[in-house]
Amino acid sequence: MALNHEASNKNSGKTEQRRQIFTFFVEDMMFGLNVENVLMLS
Repeated sequence: MALNHEASNKNSGKTEQRRQIFTFFVEDMMFGLNVENVLMLS
């Protein structure tokens, strides 16, 4: 099952950065990729 999450980094005194993470499972381990690094899903 693939999920699309938004992760946010909060740095004290800096602007908030948001990014979208594509998460997926291989057996019982969860992995995540920044969607900016994903070219194609098939």
